Amino acid sequence: MGKNKPRKHLHACAVKSIERIAKTDVIRRVKKDFPPERLIDTGSTMLNLACSDTVSGGFPLGSIVNLIGDSSSGKTLLCTTMLALAANKDRFKKYRLIYDDVERGNEFDINHLFGEVAHKRIGRPDPSKTVEEFLLNICDLLDEKIPFVWVLDSLDGLSDIGEQKRTREQQEARKKGNKFDKGTFAMYKAKGMSALLRQIMQRIDETDSLLVIISQTRDDVGAIFGSKKTTSGGKALEFYCHHRIWLSNRNVITKTIKKRKRELGHDVHAKVSKNRINGKRRTIEFRVLYDYGVDDTASMLNFMVKEGGNWGTKLKVEVPNDIISGTFDECVKYVEAKHPEILPTACQNLWNEIEEDFKIDRTRRMA
Repeated sequence: MGKNKPRKHLHACAVKSIERIAKTDVIRRVKKDFPPERLIDTGSTMLNLACSDTVSGGFPLGSIVNLIGDSSSGKTLLCTTMLALAANKDRFKKYRLIYDDVERGNEFDINHLFGEVAHKRIGRPDPSKTVEEFLLNICDLLDEKIPFVWVLDSLDGLSDIGEQKRTREQQEARKKGNKFDKGTFAMYKAKGMSALLRQIMQRIDETDSLLVIISQTRDDVGAIFGSKKTTSGGKALEFYCHHRIWLSNRNVITKTIKKRKRELGHDVHAKVSKNRINGKRRTIEFRVLYDYGVDDTASMLNFMVKEGGNWGTKLKVEVPNDIISGTFDECVKYVEAKHPEILPTACQNLWNEIEEDFKIDRTRRMA
């Protein structure tokens, strides 16, 4: 650990600290309808907290989630991390784990990032081509009553029958030298998505499945002030999904070795704009490293440093009870290797404390 060497009584302090946290602090449960066993880990502990107020998981089984983000904002890595975590848990042994790579752009080595179990269990079928084909593929599983976790990456990559028909008509008109209406394809996909979600929403709930639909952001050319972001596919997802989460890039993570500077990853800003578990809109950050995936330990430690007050600064982190002190990167490696159980509990307790501080202390209008 360089100059900041751990103290000799490190192990004893760590054990006492963990026992104290376990005995004196109680992790808050989400509301009755979504106990922890009905939640799936999003791939980021901080996003779990933002979605459900608990580190146990963030997305409720039996629901649809819309993950929206700019290019290279960590959408794919977050979702593949979620699938990999599910692949290694016994309670998802009967589940089909499906990554529907509509954009045909994910070349990540699943085996390298997440191990052999995830590599074998995460299915990558022939990508869906149209909204209608996507609906039929899901209905086939639902008819067999097979629970699944399905990631569609992304909605923007799907065509539909109406769009394809219109394109063929335009091609024929151009070949004949006739004029044709360039028009827009937006209404076709919007209608298709609305019909799709109406048909499968209840059945997804009945099988305790999860559908995560990734969307790309686009600038709203009709926005009066600033460059407001919007998505394709109409308003259907906004109404039917349980969670709607917007991702954007923040500061870039770099490293310099022998005067050579390289980009290793970046922090992701995640804003939960719709939340049917508790109704809260929350904003968090998590870290993504290109050769590693979601850096959960660094993300939690960063939260404790920023919001915890007594955990030091980004240049020198001090874990409670003098467990460790050093630079941020040193503490990330050490805590992850020696005492990974400390951070989730500490983050949960700090999150609860902050939520309690901002709780409205008013007499209820109705008893």
